[in-house]
Amino acid sequence: MSETRGVYLLGPEHAEGLRTLFREPDVAAAAGSLPDDVADYIATAAKAREEGRSYIFVLTDRTEVLGICRLIGVRGVPRVIVAVGQAYRGVGNGSFLVGHVLEFAFENLKLERVTATGACLHVVSHFGLRWNGVGLTRREWHEARAK
Repeated sequence: MSETRGVYLLGPEHAEGLRTLFREPDVAAAAGSLPDDVADYIATAAKAREEGRSYIFVLTDRTEVLGICRLIGVRGVPRVIVAVGQAYRGVGNGSFLVGHVLEFAFENLKLERVTATGACLHVVSHFGLRWNGVGLTRREWHEARAK
């Protein structure tokens, strides 16, 4: 594993990396509805973050964007959606990214429950957790981390 990986809130400095990553259809789908301009996507994400509605995180290695994770529905039913570029899968990048986002959801936002679909269901199993159909609770997250 690279010690240069980091998880950051999406910002303008990630625009070029997103353009490259979004060429992969499954990553673009996980990112949600994409405008023609990545700058617009980043601006829309910043507004949603300021309003406390959703948060988009990127996994980087130095300046390269490896993956994206969205925490959406924060005011209703919070859900995590993740996608990692094909070349960066299978080496723990998804777990690294989702772990940081869940930490943010439960510790910073104090959410009580987070749901997921798709790739997140598999990634969370790496923490020794199972999604139970109603999501992952903060208590379950803390218990798994204490082991």
